[in-house]
Amino acid sequence: MKRDPKGKYSKESAYKVILCAEEKMAVAGLIPAPEHFKEVGKTSTKAQAANVEYTKGETDEEFKPLPKKEINSTELDFLAACKNYTDTYPTDGEVPAISFRAAELYIRAGHYEEGISRLEVIMTHHAKHKFASYAAATLFDANYRLRRWDQMERWGRYMLDKKNFAVLNRKQLEDIIAVSINNYATELSEKGTKLKKEGKNAEGQKLQDDAVAQMMRFLNEFPKHEKAPIVLANAALLTERAERTTEAVALYERLITKYKKSPQATEAHFVLGALYESQTKFEEAATYFEKMAAFPDIDDMSKIKDSLYNAGAIRMALQQYKRAIKIFDTYVKKFPKDDATPNLILQTAAANEKMKKWGDARKVYKRYMKRYAKEKASGMVELHLMMAENFQKEGSRKARKLASDELAMATKLYAKLSDKDKADKRVKYAASRARFLEAEYIYEDFKAYEVIPFPQSKLVKTLQGKAELQQKAEKMYLEVLGLKSYQVSAGAFYRIADLYNTFAKSLTGLKPPAELEDNPDLLDMYLIFIEEKVLPLEEKAVESARGALKLAHENRIYNEWSKRSAELLSKLSPELFPILNDEVVNTEWEVPATFSMTYIKDPAGKLDMMIREAEAAEKDKKDKADAEKADAE
Repeated sequence: MKRDPKGKYSKESAYKVILCAEEKMAVAGLIPAPEHFKEVGKTSTKAQAANVEYTKGETDEEFKPLPKKEINSTELDFLAACKNYTDTYPTDGEVPAISFRAAELYIRAGHYEEGISRLEVIMTHHAKHKFASYAAATLFDANYRLRRWDQMERWGRYMLDKKNFAVLNRKQLEDIIAVSINNYATELSEKGTKLKKEGKNAEGQKLQDDAVAQMMRFLNEFPKHEKAPIVLANAALLTERAERTTEAVALYERLITKYKKSPQATEAHFVLGALYESQTKFEEAATYFEKMAAFPDIDDMSKIKDSLYNAGAIRMALQQYKRAIKIFDTYVKKFPKDDATPNLILQTAAANEKMKKWGDARKVYKRYMKRYAKEKASGMVELHLMMAENFQKEGSRKARKLASDELAMATKLYAKLSDKDKADKRVKYAASRARFLEAEYIYEDFKAYEVIPFPQSKLVKTLQGKAELQQKAEKMYLEVLGLKSYQVSAGAFYRIADLYNTFAKSLTGLKPPAELEDNPDLLDMYLIFIEEKVLPLEEKAVESARGALKLAHENRIYNEWSKRSAELLSKLSPELFPILNDEVVNTEWEVPATFSMTYIKDPAGKLDMMIREAEAAEKDKKDKADAEKADAE
């Protein structure tokens, strides 16, 4: 055979070498004895048949490369004999069986490169042979294990082109191409993501772009393939991750239009809603969320929940309250026991209030109370507060009475709660707010109450009446402070300050009795008397307003009430609470003990200096007057 490969007996000699090699493997105990030469002179003996059964693993874990192991020397002799025959006579009819047998031995030992090369001989020279189909199947298996997606696609296309469907039909071959392209694209994407995490953004992005290109190539070739929706969804996702939002939107919309009955198209509605929301295209976002929510029950119902929630929130933001109510009602019916359901019921009430449908909002509040009275007992404090504010906003003739009843109920329910529930910030805020609003009604009465200066009996009576209202309101505001909900406490501090300041103004604004007009001494005594009464009131006003600012600084509560307190302080005591350029009272200014022993004691000597300056100015004025008098005389 070596002397003349084309000689008369050369091919048969080469084949007999294979048979001899098989007998040697049998002697070595590697295979059963083939007994090729049992009958002397027999020339039609065949090499052992290849095992052409093709089986596929159930999971991807089963498709890992077999570990590479050393091949026995006797087997190597057999493989060399097979290679010699197939390389010398590649088109011979025995080649498919011989090559497949050799490939099988190589691959079983984990020598994939050599095994694949033996299979490719069959594919190249015997494409129509039945073994070519088995060779292709084994090639797919081997290349899948080695993650050689381009080779899987190559041989899939080869078999389609040769129309060899003996083992794998057209659809199966197309599936192999789809899997190859999709896995290759996924691999590119993952590598790109890894590079980006390493800071190699340009290289990573290029790989992800290549991944999308691979998928679009498949879609253009197999638009009706059952995996097309999945591939298009993956392309859209990769584009979205590449932060090319406009292109991603176009791909998702194509998915919905072209494959509208696919699960991927269903989910695309949710993704489009999120993408449009990220682009601040809220109308389009809400529309897609609503479309997603309109689908019948799907496997992942969380997407339906999220879609309804997002759509309702967007409709509320767009002030489309009727549509928001409809969406929230749907959510509540579909997911009655969901954690978000209670809040969405209240959102329905809020939407009604935005439309000034006060009665409809109250019906929602009452349904909520009935439904969650036991389950959310602490939350009922806030519900009665909401009812009260609803009546106040509506402003009917009975608003004060109806609101007051709700506020009183809120306070009553809070008193019955456990210490743990009372400590809850939200519950505490609701209770504080409810008591504050109750106090506000008394405050309004106090402000409206008029002191009548004449006759004296009226003056005494009306002063006493105003004082009683002031004390009642102050008591309620102090109760608010006791609850220590600082957002509300700032308002209570200011109101107490304003109560005293208003009372002080009521006194200083009184017209002196007419009989004192002709008696300057008595008038002075009257004014001194009034001033003595006013001074403690102003002191109290300053003390309370300063409490509001202290609260603001210690707890970072800067709101309308702390601002009002600052403005009041600057009016009552501008020399001690100067206004800075940013219109915030300088509370770091050290305040001497002018009104109360609770203040610090004139640390910098400012008060003493002011007094000395005033005394010096008065002395200069007196000396000047005396000198002028002497000159005149």
